[in-house]
Amino acid sequence: MFVFTKNKKVDATSRVWTMKCTKRIMQISVVVVSCVLYFCAKQEMLKYTLYVTEKVTENYQKTIKGEDQMIVSSYSSQELDTDHNREDLSIVGVGRKNSTIGAEVLSISHDPLEATITIKFMTDRRCLKPVLKGRLAGPFLSIITFDDWKSSDELLGRYNVPSKGHYFIEIISLLCNDVQLDGELKGICLENPIHHRITSEHSFIIITKVQEKYDEIVGVGSWSYTPRNNQTQVPLYTRYQPPNCRGINLSKPRCTIATNLTRFEPYSFSWNEKTRKVLSSLRAVDGRGTKMCFIGWSHTRVLIENLKMKHLGIHSWQKAHFVSDVNEKFISNLFAQNCTKIILGLGQWDLDRRVAFSTYMTGMTRIVLQLKEMNSKQGNEAELFVWNMHYNPIGDNVQCPSGDRRLPPFVDSYNSINQQLCYKYNVTYINTQTVMGPVWDRASDWNHYRDESSRYEGVLIYGKLFRLF
Repeated sequence: MFVFTKNKKVDATSRVWTMKCTKRIMQISVVVVSCVLYFCAKQEMLKYTLYVTEKVTENYQKTIKGEDQMIVSSYSSQELDTDHNREDLSIVGVGRKNSTIGAEVLSISHDPLEATITIKFMTDRRCLKPVLKGRLAGPFLSIITFDDWKSSDELLGRYNVPSKGHYFIEIISLLCNDVQLDGELKGICLENPIHHRITSEHSFIIITKVQEKYDEIVGVGSWSYTPRNNQTQVPLYTRYQPPNCRGINLSKPRCTIATNLTRFEPYSFSWNEKTRKVLSSLRAVDGRGTKMCFIGWSHTRVLIENLKMKHLGIHSWQKAHFVSDVNEKFISNLFAQNCTKIILGLGQWDLDRRVAFSTYMTGMTRIVLQLKEMNSKQGNEAELFVWNMHYNPIGDNVQCPSGDRRLPPFVDSYNSINQQLCYKYNVTYINTQTVMGPVWDRASDWNHYRDESSRYEGVLIYGKLFRLF
């Protein structure tokens, strides 16, 4: 640990010398800690802390100003649990002082044997069921899903990666308390994205457990890191749009740092080997007589723009903003056009207008049942699909209450409704999160994905439509 104390009598020369020495000590300490952690990982003896670079940096800034500093240990661990060949290591120094949820975090720990992240909260806290989102950035990108409460104070997150190694980790807070499917969408406030990160800057873990049989699963791929111009990998922090970052203000440093898209450039998507072989069979498909009818609005339009395999059949955009637009007349027209594959891509506009979860579920249930009834009358010649909704990146319309509801916690709820309906009524659900999830904050206009993620999503949808997986 480092301890720096206040000394108001230090002259200018000594102050400069102190600054240089402090900076050098910081650099050396990070290297030493990294080496120790890596060695421990190789021996499978320790879990790894998200070390407190942020706090060390804060102390360095206080040294420059001649202020008193906090005492911060870079990492901590407890004794190895010989009964289970592991130990319970708490990751200390987490939480940003301006973050409501971050201030209520006691520890974050990584269990490399189980591929889990556990966050322990204060018992006496304001945010009883916070919504968190995590991302790993190393040889591959991966989302950490936090949806399992081990106890009232411990939240468990899980990850899957195809390769071992050093991964930067970022965990952000989205909501103080989770939304309920039987609740309303009014009066809900998103956590301030300027302070939503609860992990320290440059935090990392060493991953030793990889996704089982990754190369044998059909329909999956991953975003891998490829350095450019010998650059060193840096953390992939969540992209967001601060207030007043439009027009001429967009070039200001506080805006460019938070909104730039260059952070994604070193990452490229690829299918695993088995999926690549299966998808190659699409080239031989005879699409004569096939008409794919995609129902939705702008996200559907952008999707069709990126569906390049025109030999697979006709691609038809059936325009509908809201679930309520898809009425009996609309459905009759679909079958009059001889649609053979009907893909529902609804929800964006409903969520933007704060349509309650129960209302959305009622509307989607009606559509599914009407489509199945009409299809039965036509001899079941059409296939029905439901495509998952996209997340929107965190834009500047997040005042309290939040103006934009098309964000992960709310979209997850709509998608959960769609999945339940598909399971209940035997409809194919198209989940494209293997492509879109790790780069959910990439949309350049804060809404639509017009980059390589959309192109790969289109291929994945083709695979589902033609029953390849």
